[in-house]
Amino acid sequence: MQAVCANCSTENPIDNKFCGSCGALLENARVVTEDRQVEAGARSASEEIAYYADSDVMVTSHRAVFGTTTYAMANITSVSMGHRPPRLMWSPLGILFGLAIFTLAMLQLPEGVAAAILGGAIGLTLVGIGAVIVARAEPIYVIKIASASGEAKAITSENRDYIERIVGAMQQAIVERG
Repeated sequence: MQAVCANCSTENPIDNKFCGSCGALLENARVVTEDRQVEAGARSASEEIAYYADSDVMVTSHRAVFGTTTYAMANITSVSMGHRPPRLMWSPLGILFGLAIFTLAMLQLPEGVAAAILGGAIGLTLVGIGAVIVARAEPIYVIKIASASGEAKAITSENRDYIERIVGAMQQAIVERG
């Protein structure tokens, strides 16, 4: 039997995970027997089907690998995407510190104009930097994996699309597992 690549139509050995010609995942490949009959979706229970792969993550019908951590797909009961707000501890403190410097500088205005202007400029600069950091902060997205032993956070990223693709691949693996 051969797996026909959906991308370039090259026939590959049935146990290949990737096309030998174009390198595409053979996740949705047609299976062709020696007498050229197509067996739609014919896969053995032991065959490992790749749903997603990049340099850090691989999701197959049997396992999900995140860096050096491997989860058995058979033990995963559900997978979802969560998010947590960005960590902004120093930015609000910078804004408050900048406002304090600006206020103290303005209180000194009658005594020394140059020192007050310099202090005010430093204070407003700190306020501006803190405000830009707060405005540009992105939430952190996380993959939550649930199993009988509890929930684990597998991987985090600021890239929502990246996390959604991995979650979708894992959900597809769970659904096709049956």
